[in-house]
Amino acid sequence: MAAINSNATLRSAYSENRGPQKIGCVWPETLLTKQPVRTTLICEAKSNRSSADPVVSFPRLEIPLSGVYQTRCLRDGAVQDFSLQPGTALFVPPGGWSSPIWRRNVRILCLQFEQKCLTVNITLVRRKRRSQFTKRTFAFATPMAGPIPHILRAMLERESTGEDPEVLSALTRAMIHCVGALVSPRPVKSCRCALFESVCAYLEQNYHQDITRDSVARLFRVNPSHLSRLFGTCGQIRFVDYLTKVRLNQGKYLLRTQRFKLEDIASRVGICDAAYFCKLFKKSMQTTPTEYRARVLQLPPSPKGESYLRDPSIVQKPSINASIE
Repeated sequence: MAAINSNATLRSAYSENRGPQKIGCVWPETLLTKQPVRTTLICEAKSNRSSADPVVSFPRLEIPLSGVYQTRCLRDGAVQDFSLQPGTALFVPPGGWSSPIWRRNVRILCLQFEQKCLTVNITLVRRKRRSQFTKRTFAFATPMAGPIPHILRAMLERESTGEDPEVLSALTRAMIHCVGALVSPRPVKSCRCALFESVCAYLEQNYHQDITRDSVARLFRVNPSHLSRLFGTCGQIRFVDYLTKVRLNQGKYLLRTQRFKLEDIASRVGICDAAYFCKLFKKSMQTTPTEYRARVLQLPPSPKGESYLRDPSIVQKPSINASIE
């Protein structure tokens, strides 16, 4: 299935010495082709970490482009120092612990797979009397479909099972290729694709409402049949399937983070019938919502009749663009 991507948008670009700059995302294709990744290391989570430890809740991939990247991370149960050169990458899963050591000249590419966006960082460090940093940061909408979410999920599974490192390195190269295709300049989109992305953005913001193909078509002043063809041509996905993916994604988020009853979760994601929500969820995930919640939380389901939410006011709006497993 083809990736569903919105226009690449520049989040920020700055230099420590020169302040904000108006620059485009220059993907380091030449450097990545010259030294393709042959080895990918994985750092582990630090069980007794302090609040000052650099731990993030999303996975990231660090790829040296030139020079030597020195970092300290947890491997095989012990904190170790590594000097990574081009051709070697470091994969940091959610909760993983690593700490860069900026003592040598280095240019490094870092891909951060956040729930809402895919962030590309290119950092250049020059050592003279003191370290001089030049960092460019760009954010792109996280694809809900296409190869990127599937490759990331496979990398996380390899991290948890500790399988063949050659497979992880191949996945790393595939991820770099797909992200490069996403961020590289593309021809200006046609009016048809612009309309498609506007409709997708509307669905991602209003999934909890009573939405149908006809109501969306009326809102955007197009024929319902044209809207269906639009999703098939630009997204290679049916309108109803895209809306269902968005809603199930929100349901997964609530199952992971809150103790709502299933009826409440179904209602909050725009599905009035809890039984129908469970049917859709099981068809997509091959497991029931209750089993999914117990698995991701590693906790038994709450007893029947127990209130699943302590305080409804604490619920935050989940990321729209996280991929569906």
